Amino acid sequence: MNQKIDAICFPFAHPELVEKQNGSSERRPVRGGRAKQAFTLVEMLAVIFLASLLLSMILPLLNRRQKPEESWETLHEQLNQIASFARQEALIKRKVYRLVFEQVPNREGKVFVEQEQPDPEHAEKKMYIATKSDYQLTSLTLTHGRTIRAVYVGRQNVLGDQEKQAYCYVIPDGMMQPVVLQIAKKDKFGEEVVSFQLNPFLGSFNRHEGKFKPE
Repeated sequence: MNQKIDAICFPFAHPELVEKQNGSSERRPVRGGRAKQAFTLVEMLAVIFLASLLLSMILPLLNRRQKPEESWETLHEQLNQIASFARQEALIKRKVYRLVFEQVPNREGKVFVEQEQPDPEHAEKKMYIATKSDYQLTSLTLTHGRTIRAVYVGRQNVLGDQEKQAYCYVIPDGMMQPVVLQIAKKDKFGEEVVSFQLNPFLGSFNRHEGKFKPE
């Protein structure tokens, strides 16, 4: 009788008190457990949403930096490979070679190597033909929004609106004509210009940030 009165008077008694009163070892579930589980699920969904939002903002920038074919370091290495090939061929074959820098409007810029040959129709003249190699890089097409902005031979930019090609000659003793090549890259972030100065004795390019001009 007393147990029934206690149950009626204290309907929300603590489970441990109820257990002691009833003499039972069965535990009753604590109220509010389902609400607590739902709240935890909402927290997890919120964290996942914020993480995915941050990744969507950061990943494009990381991919833009990580692609090796888009980097200026890769372009620098490719230019040095082409210059080295032209210099080695001039020394070995004792002939005149030249680097060709070509930029046609609304087209991709190109850098390639040509070799001097006698003109079969005019004995007193020379002609140049593009060279190829199965083992070394002899030509390069600029991609990823890059274009040849200027080519300085001495202090003069020889690549203008009228001239679509500029040249760097390599004589048989390996000496190369000093040039400065300016390459611009345009994208949604703006325009970036990097200059490459050719060392005529070593046959390699030095890289300069910005619009570098020979003094």
